[in-house]
Amino acid sequence: MLRDQVSLKERYFHERGKQFLDQSGTKDFIESTKNSPNYNEVHRSWQRALAKLNLGTPRLKALDEQEQKECELFFWELRHNDSIVDTCDKHRGLVDKWTSNQDFLDALTDTIKKRLIPDQTACPLEYHIIRGWLHEAFWLISHADRAAILNRVYELTNVSADTVRKAVKKLGLKDWTDFPPRGSSVAPYRVEFANDRETQQKIYQFVRSSSGQNG
Repeated sequence: MLRDQVSLKERYFHERGKQFLDQSGTKDFIESTKNSPNYNEVHRSWQRALAKLNLGTPRLKALDEQEQKECELFFWELRHNDSIVDTCDKHRGLVDKWTSNQDFLDALTDTIKKRLIPDQTACPLEYHIIRGWLHEAFWLISHADRAAILNRVYELTNVSADTVRKAVKKLGLKDWTDFPPRGSSVAPYRVEFANDRETQQKIYQFVRSSSGQNG
């Protein structure tokens, strides 16, 4: 069992991941990956990468460490959650304290403007990789399949297997290549795509690779 303290950012990604799994057909598979003997090590590499990820949250000089963490979470939720009002109410103490600070107000205005842009490329590639690393089992598939999901499902542009590889290396994320058997060139799982008949949206499923490892 993981015993590491769950950060506010982790809770944010876990909540978004749960929403995704509730709407997708991969929930059982994703839950099963947690039984992998390597999962805890992969999870901790994800925690370290997430701790370093910043999406433009202002660093206000008077913030203590806990306030800075809440400030970062506030701006992430403000960017992605459905309701601006609900997000502000959730963090009312923070908003009331810093609403007269110009740096805070500038960041607030900029973040709200970005909400009007439906293009998910407004977030860096690293964000999307971290979002999918555990909750969409990116750690068990190839760079090419990761890029294919980001391209075909999330409609990100200029994403290739090589750009994903470089981003994963920069983030320091661990995946199937970090565990025995060493030297394997085939990911444990591959991805197959299809169109949902009702919504016509692109969907995908994980298929066990015939020569893949146990993950």
